[in-house]
Amino acid sequence: MLDENSLLIKSLNDEAQRQFLNQYTPKIGDEINIKCVRFSNEYVQNNELSNSPEKFFHDSSWKKSLSKQKQVVNDILRVLNEIWNNPIYSMNGDNLKILNENTYFVDVINPILRATLKGIDCYNTYLTVAEMQSVASQFRKNNFSDYSQIGNKPDAMFALFYKKKYELLYIESSRVCCTIQKTKDDYLKLWRYCNDGISWIYNSCLPPKNQFCLLGVQIYGWTTIHLNVLMKDSNDINCYFTLYESEIPLTPCEGNVIVKLITLLLTLRNILIVNISQLKNELIKLNKRIKNNSSNTVSTPKKKKRRKNKEEKDERKSDENKV
Repeated sequence: MLDENSLLIKSLNDEAQRQFLNQYTPKIGDEINIKCVRFSNEYVQNNELSNSPEKFFHDSSWKKSLSKQKQVVNDILRVLNEIWNNPIYSMNGDNLKILNENTYFVDVINPILRATLKGIDCYNTYLTVAEMQSVASQFRKNNFSDYSQIGNKPDAMFALFYKKKYELLYIESSRVCCTIQKTKDDYLKLWRYCNDGISWIYNSCLPPKNQFCLLGVQIYGWTTIHLNVLMKDSNDINCYFTLYESEIPLTPCEGNVIVKLITLLLTLRNILIVNISQLKNELIKLNKRIKNNSSNTVSTPKKKKRRKNKEEKDERKSDENKV
């Protein structure tokens, strides 16, 4: 067998080596090269949040234009089309029981989430789907323990990163066919995640009450999806409730089922847009206050200690001896 490191290949002239190594590699066009360079030059990573973003409020209105919503809906429908064309999900219920939780999440839940969250403040937010540790859960555990503990790990999270991580959405998903006990356990998990998350955020800054919440998405049973909300009211009471419920159709279905799912996903996206704007504005104000306080703090000069002259001491002692 000949490979690129073979002595025979290395002994060839440059043109012959190129023919051996690059015969399957077409040349990239100039337009693609220009497009890549332009993308690199135009990309600005806005990690410092120097300017305050637009501030939205929960007032039962859509925060993005109809054309933007249509783009999101088209992306979600493309995902549904791929799911419907997947022969695995056209099988009967007995065959679907063999599918594990990870397969269902990778094939169905992850693509739908990414299509829904696409374009939401892409500079400072990200979706994790690898069961990463919740920093809010770890913070709560370590507050009640004398030693460091590991936080719980949701199936997926959507978070904002500014100086540190702020978790805004938790997702728990089960297999297509799951037990009633698993459903109850996941519900309690989500409640705990959201409770830890809102405590973590209000420990860092103070978003306006009734205008900020955390979201928990639970997928269970035969493709049922719940959108749960936890918010802190004006009396500092955490309120947790189910806002929407829908199905994720794995096979072709009637249009009203799709409308219900799209409504849930667009509502989830809309709530996150408001929450991100509220949290960002509060974090920016907090950061400015910290900078102003540090710049206005005047350090008082330390008083210099008077050093006693050793010679004077000696002279005094000698005078006393003479007397």
